Amino acid sequence: MKFSLTSEQEGLTQVLSDYLDARAPLTATRALLEAGTAFDRDVWARMAAELGVQGVDVPESLDGTGMSTVELSLVMHEAGRRLYSGPLLASTGLALSLLLAVDDPGDEVRSSIADLCGGHIVVAAVPDAGGAWAASEVATTATDGTTGWTLTGVKRLVLQADVADTLLIAAVLPDGTTGLFTVDPAAAAVTADDSIDPTRTLCTVELAHSQAQLIVRDADDVFARGALRASVALAGESLGSARQALESAAAYATDRRQFGQPIGAFQGVKHRLADALVDIELATSAVYLAACHVEADDRPQALASVPMAVRAATDALTRVARDAVQVHGGVGFTWEYDPHLFVKRGRVSRELLGSPAERLDALYTHGPKLARSS
Repeated sequence: MKFSLTSEQEGLTQVLSDYLDARAPLTATRALLEAGTAFDRDVWARMAAELGVQGVDVPESLDGTGMSTVELSLVMHEAGRRLYSGPLLASTGLALSLLLAVDDPGDEVRSSIADLCGGHIVVAAVPDAGGAWAASEVATTATDGTTGWTLTGVKRLVLQADVADTLLIAAVLPDGTTGLFTVDPAAAAVTADDSIDPTRTLCTVELAHSQAQLIVRDADDVFARGALRASVALAGESLGSARQALESAAAYATDRRQFGQPIGAFQGVKHRLADALVDIELATSAVYLAACHVEADDRPQALASVPMAVRAATDALTRVARDAVQVHGGVGFTWEYDPHLFVKRGRVSRELLGSPAERLDALYTHGPKLARSS
């Protein structure tokens, strides 16, 4: 299959790139870090109002922009290039994936989707078992009492729950099935934990008979479908971060001189950069393939192509960011230079939606079918 971006997709990428360069560049992320501010809510709201970024692939009937999963990956790519600290992955990438996976959304789900697409709220999706999105791993329990549903359990590795207006939480119902609930963060104990990546928080959410509203019963398929779209978003963001890390290393190798010439002229440096480019280009193909399969709702193919994309993109980010530190030499790991921020983003991203080992297992399970159909 030959794939290339359309002129409209290239235009979207350029418009968003210009917008983020003006309003949310990496220097702005650094300024927010130093000020102790989570993210700029004004930029978040204006991204929705002016560009429709938060609902880029949401149908127009649900107040979205009406584009495709490919455009979602492009949006996440541009955010990843700037290590955008706002809740774009948390809300648009993860939480919205669950809401869109609901087959017959009721009024509350529709309202939440519309508010999220409009930039009016931030929603955090709460995983289980160290980040895996699988109903079989859910340990939180739900009880239906006289005052309604309550949830009890502890969730960890919840991306940016400390800035969320709503939490989406999976819990085991009394009949043994898994339900999806909304919870007001005020009804739970949300703690921002220490994280390797300083650009956005990972939180622990403790629920002790916390009031909740059930929005989906028997949500196994919601989690299965939602995980595919969420993984494409994560892969797209990781790919963008990897590309920016390479560009910063290449720029430094061009400007930094030793022995009368740029260090990029030395074989050890230029071969390292060339290998990084190969990693990124291979990951790019994997991400676009996965996005096309998810957009087509081709689950047999997506079950292999999506974990392949996440594996390729997060591995590329990990390796390229590490190499960027090496190219920068002794200053590469200092606060004043950017490579260490990409290293930290990569370390968290590769574990965010399951471990690399789980993704390899998925590839071994579903990959042969994808290979036979190619």
